[in-house]
Amino acid sequence: NLERWLKDPPAVKPGSWMPDYGLSDKQVQALVAYLMTLK
Repeated sequence: NLERWLKDPPAVKPGSWMPDYGLSDKQVQALVAYLMTLK
């Protein structure tokens, strides 16, 4: 899911070019909430 992807992209898709940004749980939740408004 989106939350897992934002927390640790390489764990979701090995070889992914998206780095792990080290976001906190609170930051990930805020980012997911924002991205869901764009649907």
